[in-house]
Amino acid sequence: MSPGLNWAVVDNKRVYADHLGATANLFQAAFHRDFPKTLWNQYYFNNPYGDPIVSLAYSGSTLVAHQALVPSTVSDGSLDIRYHLSMSTMVHPAHRGMPVFIELFKSVHRHALSQASGFVLGFPNASLYAPLGRCFGYRAIVESPLRNWVPPDVEPATISQDPALGQPLMGHFTPPFTTEYWAWRTKLNQARAVVVNDGIRIVYKLLGGGTLNVLDVELPGREATWRDLAGLAAAEGCRSVRITDHHASMLGLAGSELTSHEGYSVRMCALPLNQPVPQLQFNLLFCDIF
Repeated sequence: MSPGLNWAVVDNKRVYADHLGATANLFQAAFHRDFPKTLWNQYYFNNPYGDPIVSLAYSGSTLVAHQALVPSTVSDGSLDIRYHLSMSTMVHPAHRGMPVFIELFKSVHRHALSQASGFVLGFPNASLYAPLGRCFGYRAIVESPLRNWVPPDVEPATISQDPALGQPLMGHFTPPFTTEYWAWRTKLNQARAVVVNDGIRIVYKLLGGGTLNVLDVELPGREATWRDLAGLAAAEGCRSVRITDHHASMLGLAGSELTSHEGYSVRMCALPLNQPVPQLQFNLLFCDIF
């Protein structure tokens, strides 16, 4: 534990509310942009799956480090597994270093373990990705470059709402296919799950500037085709598509048709706590990551 800092771990949202002003100040110091209060309310205070676990370090009255886990669940349709999503790693520029980083994560891991959390799921940036694996044993589930695609002109696809809301494929776990989960998870991003041309299932959200952002693709018993995605983009009036290499390959998109999106990669990794990490279906897990 770093000398000179006062550490605390809170696992009650009412207690955490007392630290929100300090959290906003740290966010602005760490990222040099306005604090996203609406997003904080969504995850920390209006989460139907429970209260967050937040590790906090103060230097005097100034919050200088923050790491959080927010609870959620995945299901295969018969078994539900409680897990935690790692969020909001923030360290003041004057206090950055491995001792603070290690204590932040060790403290929230201990609390999640004591709360019988199955595993921790994280979407780290490039600087956090390697240390999480080296220091704590997080293992990669997917690491995929993010691409841009300009679809050719095609007829709009026939789309309908996916009645199963992303029900998992055999042997996979996915976020709950319940209206409660979807209403909470899509309140801010308006993500949708649809069936395209009576075949493939696509989860996506719409970005400003006419971009369709693919979050997941499922191909139950149907050959992959990029034409369905192009038709979906046409139906939504989108001129471009943002998609991971992982999903682009499922749809048969050639690498020569794709361009890099700012050199960004989507990374998902997990740390088993009380049980092994199951086979996951992405569904809405990428909603707020890219």
